[in-house]
Amino acid sequence: YVIYTNYVGIPENIYIEEKLPDHIKYTLRGKRKELNKYKQSDTITINLSNYLSSEESKVNNKVDISFLEIINTFIAKKTSELTPTETQPLSFSSAFKILNTKNVPILLKENIKVESQYIFVDSIKIIPNNITILGPQSSLDTIQAIYVKPLHDTYNKSNKITSELIIPNPFVINTNNNVEISFLIDKSTEKSFDIPITLINVPENINIRTFPTSINIKFSVGIQNYNNVLPSMFEANIDYNTISNVSKTTQKVNIQYNSNIYITNLTSTPKEVEYVIETMQ
Repeated sequence: YVIYTNYVGIPENIYIEEKLPDHIKYTLRGKRKELNKYKQSDTITINLSNYLSSEESKVNNKVDISFLEIINTFIAKKTSELTPTETQPLSFSSAFKILNTKNVPILLKENIKVESQYIFVDSIKIIPNNITILGPQSSLDTIQAIYVKPLHDTYNKSNKITSELIIPNPFVINTNNNVEISFLIDKSTEKSFDIPITLINVPENINIRTFPTSINIKFSVGIQNYNNVLPSMFEANIDYNTISNVSKTTQKVNIQYNSNIYITNLTSTPKEVEYVIETMQ
């Protein structure tokens, strides 16, 4: 006879290292009439809580199960006329680990690719965006995120995709291994602004003049976001603390912009400007 196993009573912070058998084969002894009357069950539910909580298991971090005893008890509840004589496997023995938990963010392993002339118009959303993992504390201390399996396609339209998580050993999770990734894509177009150059961290007795006083920036932006991207979202600056070589007559202009706007291919002209430092009396 063959019966499939269903295990319950395993705390979520217990990790049994060996795979539990998914079925048990067993033989019965008894009168032919009783054997003919016997109706085999499809599954047996095995509660492991007592095995895992015994003093011996706690001391050794090891679980020992006699399948012959389990089948014997199972058959005895159904009939007293039949006796199990053998099971395969006869028993099960495995070490187990007591696991701790940690909540970490879910991140993309690689950037999602879009076709030429297309651009993201909003942040990429991952649902859920975090997960609780279980593992030995020494391993939990080394992990900062769980990653999504890379998406190898190239996209030209908004999409919603289901993908799997990469769960490295020795970590385990007690939730679904899938996440939903959604993103919005639009055709891109070019836009440009003239941005005035700002001087920062300049001492009160110093005046700096740049030539020219502004730079031109160009970038790609989604058509639907075109009118939402404004010059005020950008800053072109030179930090006085970076002007260490007074003999140099040009300085690189740093460009900063709001991280909530979605642009690509940002360029500036000129990249460096001439400057003059004047000491005020």
